[in-house]
Amino acid sequence: MARMLGQLRAVVARLNGASSLAPLPLLQHNLTSPNLHQVRTAVGAFNSQGSDSLWKSITIVSKNGARRGRGKKTNSRLIKDLYKGVALGTGQGDNKMVWPGLNTSVLRGRQVVQQGKMEEKEDPNAAVKEAKDEVQSRRKLHPLDRGFTSVNVCGRNLKNTTNLNFHEDFDFRVIDSRNVSHMTGMFGRYQQAATVVACGNGNGVIGLGAGKALTRNSSIQKAANRAIIRLVHVERYNNSTVLHDFFSQYYATKIFVTRKPEGYGLNCHRVIALMCRLIGIKDLEATVEGSVMPMNIAKAFLLGLVQQKKYEQFAEEKKLHVVEFDPKRRNYPSVLASPEVCRSNVEIPTSESIDFNQHALGGKVRFEKPKRAPFFVRLKGWEIHLKRTERRRGAKTNEYELMAKYGELNSFLTAKYPEAVRPGATPKE
Repeated sequence: MARMLGQLRAVVARLNGASSLAPLPLLQHNLTSPNLHQVRTAVGAFNSQGSDSLWKSITIVSKNGARRGRGKKTNSRLIKDLYKGVALGTGQGDNKMVWPGLNTSVLRGRQVVQQGKMEEKEDPNAAVKEAKDEVQSRRKLHPLDRGFTSVNVCGRNLKNTTNLNFHEDFDFRVIDSRNVSHMTGMFGRYQQAATVVACGNGNGVIGLGAGKALTRNSSIQKAANRAIIRLVHVERYNNSTVLHDFFSQYYATKIFVTRKPEGYGLNCHRVIALMCRLIGIKDLEATVEGSVMPMNIAKAFLLGLVQQKKYEQFAEEKKLHVVEFDPKRRNYPSVLASPEVCRSNVEIPTSESIDFNQHALGGKVRFEKPKRAPFFVRLKGWEIHLKRTERRRGAKTNEYELMAKYGELNSFLTAKYPEAVRPGATPKE
């Protein structure tokens, strides 16, 4: 207390031009002076430094620390308001006041600071908030444009998710995207972004391209430019599926593709399904064996599509008719292609296989695991059911086979007895 009185006496004496040994009653005439303010004597980092320097002291990273990879997320941190919830000073609110001695200095040069409203300052977090809002807006994508996952760009529609330049008539999709690096003697580890892009118009045309660059967008643009100049036309059957079953292999990736009827859908790997949508194939089944690297899968599938043969080529190779048994037409035979000179049954050796799928697959027929028998076939009631339905079992199937083979339903006695026809049919004359 004595120390504070001594300091107060020295201040009053300095203001009145008197010595520090002047009597104490002089204070009663000068305590109301506008130039007299209480001064904090405690000195420390929290009193001598502002909030900006305090936050910078705990968020800044030295040069050596930056080289080691520290402080990568320093710029994305929000600066906390130290005066949040405080009524006086720079707290949040519309009425921000200047309080001399509390939130500002008493003297500004030789001028005494008066109480008043504070000037509006720019928000220090405006740039960080704007960047975060922009990132969040980019994440809000349409479900059909999100691709395989929401984290990576693979499978995304590049026209709707990027600002790059693409051809208007083609749809561009990312098949694979990853970071690659190699060690150099001069620059050390040299990192790049590698991207594989496929483009198609949905009408039998597809292109595949790959590119590397220092940034992700540059690699995407380079891969898209290469894909658009490497277009390939793919033959389709009824504009819905492939011409025939085929087997394709690229390095350690093996693909077995099976043609399916209209309305079946795409039952295959996601990379193959993406390429089918770009081409315009709607019904397909494919199985991938071996390596599942997206680049190898795309090249193996595209190689198999390009190597497809037309039915006329199969007919000329085997010198036989190409006949289709469509289940939709009760396996009624229809000739798809015929050779110029067809071989007879005598000219076909017994060791030669005339199976179309085996010839199309190159002898590499996919092994299909037999289905497991249901549990009820081991019950006694199943045997009773088979005995009861033995007379009419397979009757409908036999009718369809006779219609497909002879064109009508006849008994083996029809040739000898023309009047022996099924009920409701007119006998031949």
